[in-house]
Formats: sequence, C-alpha cells, structure tokens
Amino acid sequence: MNDTLVKIENALDKFASKLPKVPMIGGNPLILAILTTLFCCLPFGVVSIIYAVNAGSATDEAAKKLNTEKSVKWANYAVWIGIAWLVIVIVLNILLGVLGAAAA
Repeated sequence: MNDTLVKIENALDKFASKLPKVPMIGGNPLILAILTTLFCCLPFGVVSIIYAVNAGSATDEAAKKLNTEKSVKWANYAVWIGIAWLVIVIVLNILLGVLGAAAA
C-alpha cells in the first residue's frame, strides 16, 4: 500500500507543482485537513488527516516538520481535485440542461 501511495503522490506532485498552495489555518495542519476532507475530496483529505495527527504526536522536530509538509501537500491535492470535480459537475449540468431543452 505504501508503494501505491508513493506513486500517487509522485504523479500528483507533477500535476500540482504549478498550482497555488492553500495556507494552513492558525498554523495547525489538522484544521485544514478536516476542512478539505469535509468539503473537497474525502480520500485525499483522510490522508491529510493521518499526516496531521502524526505531526501532532511526533516527538522530534524533523518528523513533525515532515508530517506537517505532507499533510498540507495532501490537503492541497484535495482542494484542487475538489475544485476540478465541481467544475466538471457544473459543466455537465449546463450541457445536459442545454441538450435537454433542445430535445424538448
């Protein structure tokens, strides 16, 4: 499972490298992770929550920083995939509405 997660992460890094980053709220990655899970993309938000919890329970600064960075990175993925999904749904609704009106 860890190899699959690394492959997904590498593919998303290539895609999201040019997108703007979503800032952390109050310096706590857990808040951002929960919000992206609820409102954007559930699977990537859950990964972000896991890394945020690991950052909160880390004993050394290096592990805390690494887990915080990963949590924010996965939260960014969740935001951008959620936005892309919303745009797709809106475009499809408009197209289906136009096609349905034309058929009637």
